[in-house]
Amino acid sequence: MLITSSCQPSRADGGLLGLIEYYDAVLRKDSMADRESDFRASKLGLVVDLVRMIDIPEGLKVELTSAIVDAWRLQVPEVTQEQRAGERENLLKGIEGIKKYIAWSADHIEISNQKKLDLALRFIMMLEPSDFEPEAMARINGLIRKAVIYLGKANAYNSMAFNT
Repeated sequence: MLITSSCQPSRADGGLLGLIEYYDAVLRKDSMADRESDFRASKLGLVVDLVRMIDIPEGLKVELTSAIVDAWRLQVPEVTQEQRAGERENLLKGIEGIKKYIAWSADHIEISNQKKLDLALRFIMMLEPSDFEPEAMARINGLIRKAVIYLGKANAYNSMAFNT
């Protein structure tokens, strides 16, 4: 329900909520603030898992996942520990926002699937430029743009189909 119009409500709500709660617990560990590689690997795992949940063509999903993994930086030496703590806090705020939206949408079943935001893709769009090798940003942004366009067209089509 939250991921795309073609997901079953129990799969989308339960799958997304379970995934988000798992990463929330992992990223809240105090040791995450001190160990950059653990934090970066966990953040990458979250992003890859979210990409898997997006209802886009399999080829685009594979291409986007590969581009993200290939360009991901496991170490960002120019980011200080204080900046990383801020990055972690922002990431946890995003996770909390998704959890609140899932809870809110469970009480608002009148909202059609087609009109709900694709939370996974929106979360991915909030990544920091420092997460990736600079030369890969254009490719990743282009793939995200393709996913947004695809989802917009799919949602527009589904809205028309269900409103007739």
